[in-house]
Amino acid sequence: SALEEHLRGHPYVDPLTNQRSRSKLVFTPNRGLKTAIEMWLRQGDDEDHRTKRNDRRDAAEAAAALPPLVAKLTSGTAEKKEEAAAALQLLAFDSANDAAIRAAGAIPPLVALLTSGTAPAKEKAAAALRSLAVDAENHAAILAAGAIPPLVTMLTSGTDDGKVKAAAALQNLACSSENKAAIAAAGAIPPLVALLTSGSAEAKEKAAGMLRDVACDNSENRTAIAAAGAIPPLVGLLKPGTDGYSKVKVVEALQSIAIGNSENEAEMAAAGAFPALFALVMSLAK
Repeated sequence: SALEEHLRGHPYVDPLTNQRSRSKLVFTPNRGLKTAIEMWLRQGDDEDHRTKRNDRRDAAEAAAALPPLVAKLTSGTAEKKEEAAAALQLLAFDSANDAAIRAAGAIPPLVALLTSGTAPAKEKAAAALRSLAVDAENHAAILAAGAIPPLVTMLTSGTDDGKVKAAAALQNLACSSENKAAIAAAGAIPPLVALLTSGSAEAKEKAAGMLRDVACDNSENRTAIAAAGAIPPLVGLLKPGTDGYSKVKVVEALQSIAIGNSENEAEMAAAGAFPALFALVMSLAK
């Protein structure tokens, strides 16, 4: 080591303080420190192994819990269906459970619950589908089960929380051109536009984000969104005194709607988008 090399050439000079010693200095390894470090490293390895074992155990427990939950979703009482939907909502929050949930056949009864369940059950089913829709591998199963129409219906007739969860589920599904077209064809655009005015602050934010995604790379949807009257309320959400949601998503929605569409750009200008954007930038700069 560097210390040993130093002491071989300068046996009376302390390598750390550079002071001369009266006696010859000898390098002695700190075996106690070495042992403590080795024990600490082994403890870290043990923690990693325990974590991996716990992850495998959790996955096994989740897989074992799924069949009875799916059975409750299918044939249980209204209360049992709600309980099962709540449990699946929690399980779906962990992406490690996605494949097991899909394989257990939970997606079709979750979709059915969007129509036939109680209001809380619908909210929980939409939340579970929202989490499952983060994984693109689940999209085919969710669409095949017919989730889009009842989710769109929830945008209009759901509770405030249900509207937010439905919009979030649709937004997670809107990552392919085919899904965007299917969502627009199911009539999602008008209720999303309505949420910009009548929804809660969170619903307004989700609606803006959803319109941004539906408009992205889809010229037909851009035209349909403007025709549904989205531009004035989006511009209104940029103005001072409107808080409680992400204005970034509103700006992104307007940008997505404007790309390649001069008529939409003109409508934004007429609605006062540019002064509102300027005022927003100035407020952020303060």
